[in-house]
Amino acid sequence: AGCSTRERYNRWIAPSRQAVLIYNPVAGKLRRNPEAILHRTKAALARGGISARLLPTTGPGQAGEMARQAIAEGADLILTLGGDGTINEVLQGMVHSEVPLGILPGGTANCLAMELGFGSRIERAAERLAGSQPVRVAVGRVQGASKPSRYFLLMCGAGLDAAIVYEVRAGLKRAAGKLAYWVAGFSQFRRSVASFRLAVGQQTFTCGFALISRIRNYGGDLEIALGASLR
Repeated sequence: AGCSTRERYNRWIAPSRQAVLIYNPVAGKLRRNPEAILHRTKAALARGGISARLLPTTGPGQAGEMARQAIAEGADLILTLGGDGTINEVLQGMVHSEVPLGILPGGTANCLAMELGFGSRIERAAERLAGSQPVRVAVGRVQGASKPSRYFLLMCGAGLDAAIVYEVRAGLKRAAGKLAYWVAGFSQFRRSVASFRLAVGQQTFTCGFALISRIRNYGGDLEIALGASLR
């Protein structure tokens, strides 16, 4: 507050001397030629004054602990290159920290990158990221009956939405991208949808689908939550 855009830019970028880029090597855009993509991404970040240490994930559920460890070791900027699932995992290790999170679109739908106006091209997003300002945002939290709570930055689905995501086959997702979600969705029409009760404030609903969303777009294409905002 009280300084020019350029001054704020310098205050953020210049101190970032220990940036870490956590990437998912099997994410949609990295599978075909990861070395070339990583090289171009690092070059695009460097043009904005960001030099990052690369940390690949080797399995699901790792990225959160990797982010937490990187912050403990002094990282002052966490970048993630992967899909929205990778971003959500990284988030688990960053909530309540003062370290900014920067995202690059390496996945299938890239909902968050599209919501932020970064687009779906990794190099273009890296250049835009270098000129961005950090903003503190609220996150959601979901608590299961027998599992520890998890945070979410984008959305949390139950019922039909959860069933569709669960049914997406990895092989089809690799081959068809977003189309895999439509295939999984149409497959649900042959089945009955279990109903559940949902309490929202003082109201209770019986439904088969619920989506708690922090962003406007669903799947990166459909704007269904018009009033949602990360801010």
